[in-house]
Amino acid sequence: MFNSSKQAFVAIEIILLNKIGGVIMKLKSVVVFALSVAMAASVIGCASKIAVPQASSLGTNKDLPASVTLNITTFRVGTHNAAVAETRYFKEFQEYYNGVDRQKIILNVEEMPSDSEYYNQLKTRASSNTLPDVFEGNGGVLELAVQNKIAVDMRKYVDADPQYKAELGEGAIADGSKWDDGGLYNISYGLQAIGYFYNKEMYEKAGITVPKTWDEWMSNLEKLKTSGVCKAPISLMTGENGWTTNLVLASIVGTSGEAGNKFMTTKYVKTFTAPEFVNALEKVQTMLQKYALPDAVGSDYATAANHFLNKETAIFPNGPWMTPDFSNPEKAAAGFANKVGIALYPEDGSISQFERGYSIAKSTSEKEDAAFNFIRFKTNAYGQKIHLEDAGVLPLTSKIEMSAELKEKNPLLVEFVGLLGNIKYKYQTIDVVSYPTSMNAMTTLYPKLADGSLSAQAMAKQLDLEAKKDAGYVIK
Repeated sequence: MFNSSKQAFVAIEIILLNKIGGVIMKLKSVVVFALSVAMAASVIGCASKIAVPQASSLGTNKDLPASVTLNITTFRVGTHNAAVAETRYFKEFQEYYNGVDRQKIILNVEEMPSDSEYYNQLKTRASSNTLPDVFEGNGGVLELAVQNKIAVDMRKYVDADPQYKAELGEGAIADGSKWDDGGLYNISYGLQAIGYFYNKEMYEKAGITVPKTWDEWMSNLEKLKTSGVCKAPISLMTGENGWTTNLVLASIVGTSGEAGNKFMTTKYVKTFTAPEFVNALEKVQTMLQKYALPDAVGSDYATAANHFLNKETAIFPNGPWMTPDFSNPEKAAAGFANKVGIALYPEDGSISQFERGYSIAKSTSEKEDAAFNFIRFKTNAYGQKIHLEDAGVLPLTSKIEMSAELKEKNPLLVEFVGLLGNIKYKYQTIDVVSYPTSMNAMTTLYPKLADGSLSAQAMAKQLDLEAKKDAGYVIK
């Protein structure tokens, strides 16, 4: 597929550290890591040929050490929705960057069982200056790394590569530079646009359509419940990061008018007692109490997703990267994909933000250079194309086009891209606008909200107390 000898600049030997039952197994095989991509509304078009990235300008062979070892930690393994894309990514990475005439980079890859475990462990490592060479910074990880001055400013690398800089786009670069010193401490791998999925068959049987307002949304939940077409109307969860529940919460706030939208685009929110947030919490409380399955309290993403995939719930809040699951025979019954619709939230709202992406921990110059080469391959145009094709994740700019084959394979993705032009309210996720301590507190407070022992107003006040603990963060 590729002419590898003259263009290659990195060869990879992967040593996968796979933790199973406390025993670390070394697998000398090609394992593919995460590469996420994203797509703007203008992505739809004829497929274009994207060249494999060229050599770095960081030096010639004689300037570089014989090999560099990078420590990488990932949670994108096993049944993760990006596992297929990751496998393809490393396979092609290994085939093309074969080490014939360029430096070898050895990746020590450590697997984590979930994203919540990943971020919990990396927060500890950020505090003790033991981060992996390349890391993802959600959950307060990057804030700690920047605060402790152990994150690398990647601007010199990006500025030295105009083609790559264009592939990232101005928006992603600006998003990664929102720090007091203007440093580019993270590079995004995708544009996150999120609506929700619904079971068209259940909607039809319940006599409902996609709601235009939140009052209609609540009315639909009641009709779904009383119709008996599902065990519960909506898949919510309060475990891990409360993902699906927080998507609904953010959407209620973000579409509630100018004040609510400002709330959901502010970094960081210092008070949660705003009426728009409290009112949204009250709706979420009703959903947890009346329209979600009992295991929503404390359950994780996999549990919530399985309820939807097994046709036990009618609504699943999530992004278009989930679309491959609907036609995956290991996750859903045959024909399930044809029953799934995708929609914006009421009032024409959608999460719209750049993924946090990848960062480099300070080390030797050789390691930092190699780490950037690794990040660049995961986030350039070719890398974005891989994840678009295999994980349904939207690319960073409209320069990455959807092939005719992909359009036929993933019509839901095409449908959602078509909806993006109708968005009235764009806003961010709870974890982006909240201080990490407030975000973490939500998962411990949700059960009390659900059982009625905590009111929405009281929960908001508790989140305010948590926010005060993090007020020293250095992000603008």
